[in-house]
Amino acid sequence: MKKKIKDLLKVKLEILGYKFLEKKRNKNDIIFYKELDNGMVLSLAIERSRLYSNTFTCSFYMAVSYTWPLHTPEFLPSEAYQRIGSLLDLSQKKVLSSREYWYVNDLWWKIDIIEELDVFFDAIKIADKKFITENKNLLSIIQKSGKYKEYITYIKVLFSILEGFRKKNCSKEDSLNEVREITQNVVREKNDIRNNKNGIILLSLDAFNCFYLSSTRNWALIEDTARIDINNMPN
Repeated sequence: MKKKIKDLLKVKLEILGYKFLEKKRNKNDIIFYKELDNGMVLSLAIERSRLYSNTFTCSFYMAVSYTWPLHTPEFLPSEAYQRIGSLLDLSQKKVLSSREYWYVNDLWWKIDIIEELDVFFDAIKIADKKFITENKNLLSIIQKSGKYKEYITYIKVLFSILEGFRKKNCSKEDSLNEVREITQNVVREKNDIRNNKNGIILLSLDAFNCFYLSSTRNWALIEDTARIDINNMPN
């Protein structure tokens, strides 16, 4: 994506409360985030087409932390991830997209053209509002997904990493290395399934972003979720 277009997109998405996510697995990924009133993190990933040049779509992700845009964990239900096309009805698609996309969930825009970028943003505004409304009780949806214990276990590990990192006194420049070391120790001590290269990268980046980007509201949500007693949960 051209820098001029990316900068324009940043300005437009800031109107909706989104900020650009700097730390992610792939530095070329274009991801924005915002924290909702209930402490949940909503992320927006701008995705480039592999078939057509300068053609983009986007997807919405919601979770207790920044997990989703860093990695697609199987323990989160499908409701927590939606392509923009699934959030627009047919009448909206007819106004905001080309005819070829009216009956599919993958909608694409050539956003290097300013007029197309404006339409893309109009589509995001509508989809953003609908996604937030549909997922305002996401924790309840997760609880019914069949993988609730697995998700709570992840948050417990994440919280332990955050607690360990909070006790450290290091500069932000060195902190990603510090949090990676803490992550390795925590997953080893807890014998967590993420005690591997990809799992440690996921947890380290998630913890780093939580530590530096989250408000006290999101910290409280993480802590409350981490303190859920999974031993007393029904199977």
